Amino acid sequence: MFVHRHGMLAAVAVFAALAGLQVLPTHAQTDFVTAVTATHPIAYYRLDNITGKSQVGTTAWKSTDGVTWAVPGAPIGIPNNHFAKFDGRSGKITTTQMGGVSTTVSIMAWVNLASLPSNESRTFYVAGESESGNDLDVQFETDNALRFFTASGGHISFTPPPAALLNPVSYTHLDVYKRQMWATTLDINVTANYLLADEAAKLFADQALDASIVLTSSANAVVPKRGSEAYDVSKAALSHLVRELAVSLAPRVRVNGISPATVVKGSTMFPRDRVRASLTKYNIPFDDSLTDEQLRTLLAGFYAERTLTRQPIDPSDCAEAILFLGSPRARCTTGHLIPVDGGLTEAILR
Repeated sequence: MFVHRHGMLAAVAVFAALAGLQVLPTHAQTDFVTAVTATHPIAYYRLDNITGKSQVGTTAWKSTDGVTWAVPGAPIGIPNNHFAKFDGRSGKITTTQMGGVSTTVSIMAWVNLASLPSNESRTFYVAGESESGNDLDVQFETDNALRFFTASGGHISFTPPPAALLNPVSYTHLDVYKRQMWATTLDINVTANYLLADEAAKLFADQALDASIVLTSSANAVVPKRGSEAYDVSKAALSHLVRELAVSLAPRVRVNGISPATVVKGSTMFPRDRVRASLTKYNIPFDDSLTDEQLRTLLAGFYAERTLTRQPIDPSDCAEAILFLGSPRARCTTGHLIPVDGGLTEAILR
């Protein structure tokens, strides 16, 4: 199981409330573990014993008396791979991960149900967040649909094939948020920018104003990598949206953009646990007594060393580029993006 989100920390406890539910761990091959940790989750729990520690960060997990352990686990090619079997009454797994769930979260597991919810006429509770925090539930309901409920009260739903849920060797991979995350990322980074520019253009036209629009893309738009497909693709689309809008809104409105590399300073995208996980991943020594900002400075320095200028990218660097593009000094520039990446060689000449 792994917990992955963007924003503040999450508090997660995993529960089950049906007889014979098996929540199979992501006790995986080395390359699978590497692939999961490369996505920088808050926590990644390999449920292969009665207690254990997260593969990233410092949190731990433990099971109650209602959980037993057996083999084989999920069909991922690991000899003697264990799974956790819940008694449907008192069995649960809790973690020490603390904090409020504020944005996107994912829970991943393989499950094998003893019976279908539609046959039992009741909901099967698969996973959930701790009793004291924001709502975060994953459950099978009586129509056999899996629903992922979020803190906002909404939910994501899909219905796996019943045979897959009952077949002890054909487990279902419950990656419950990927489609939603993909759609939300493109909505925020592409659609929202298009709608904003479209509405602004109407005002400019009504008032007969010459104007300038500057959008924020990313170096990721041209540097592919593992684990951030939705973000990278959305930024590539946004970069091309800059060019499209420059054509459609000419000649009264100029449209440009900036493409910054990672901005760590002051970013809410880098809470302490994510920074610690990144420092550990890159083998950067650090002391837990350091403040959040001191840890961010270490990480920003590491990113800076991968550029030609050896300078960390600060918010002020992005602001200066935006001010230039929006000012009369750039009156003959439209349809372009200025890199603010310190000379990131992977992004040069793209």
